[in-house]
Amino acid sequence: MGYFYTMANLEIRRLAPDYSSAEGPHIPGERMQIAEIRKPRGTGSRLHTHPNEQFSFVVEGRLRVRIGEEPEQEVGQGMLLHVPAGVPHAFVAVSPGGARYVTLKDMSWGMSGEALDRTTAGPHVDPEPPAASKDLRARSGNNPYISNLYELEDIKIGPDYSTAHGGWVLGERIQVLLYNKAKGTGSRPHSHPNEQFIFVLTGKARAVVNGEEKIIGPGEVVHMPADSMHNVIALTGEDLVYLTAKDTTFGIHGIPGDGRNTGGFYEPGYKKD
Repeated sequence: MGYFYTMANLEIRRLAPDYSSAEGPHIPGERMQIAEIRKPRGTGSRLHTHPNEQFSFVVEGRLRVRIGEEPEQEVGQGMLLHVPAGVPHAFVAVSPGGARYVTLKDMSWGMSGEALDRTTAGPHVDPEPPAASKDLRARSGNNPYISNLYELEDIKIGPDYSTAHGGWVLGERIQVLLYNKAKGTGSRPHSHPNEQFIFVLTGKARAVVNGEEKIIGPGEVVHMPADSMHNVIALTGEDLVYLTAKDTTFGIHGIPGDGRNTGGFYEPGYKKD
């Protein structure tokens, strides 16, 4: 498979038509897979399960979610939903323009699961358009499966070679982070034994994987296979924010290619004293 993908240019397909309205492009990796999912307002999935772990990050709109035995809750942009393997769950779009979110699953199973009632009756459809409600982006309540990535502890990610920092959620097979890099800064070439996907949310960057280089922006995905040499540098126009996932066979920090723990990369004039 390749290293660089523009989601808008990939085939859109129904991802689980037996029980869900989810559709969008899908990229399988070796240990993880990523999809950008869209659902029209008032539609979504019926309760279902699958044997692989799932993380979903809301990019646009709002979802009504139910995970496990927790009460139904509405979530908005910036919220991260964690579905452990085998836990029943359902997501329904409730905002006027529908909802768009990024889903990551490990490769022990595919993208589709099985409805809890074991029928293939198609997606959930609300009988009437859902009532307008306030955006709950900044709240996850006491639900252990929901996190606000923007409000988690801001940790340094790979400080020996990178300027990245952000929130981190550790699952059993996948770990998800929200990377923030100031404009004109980024990482020096490095590698790690785990696979990585990134999905750009805001800003543009110069990304290099095993010698292949591309300028990337919002809606684009970069795949870093395990042990690949790579680096990502925010262009000088604006700060860079991207969602990233790594499998849990290794941690969140990599190994500098030159063996030197001298910190991140800075374009001339962008390093603060």
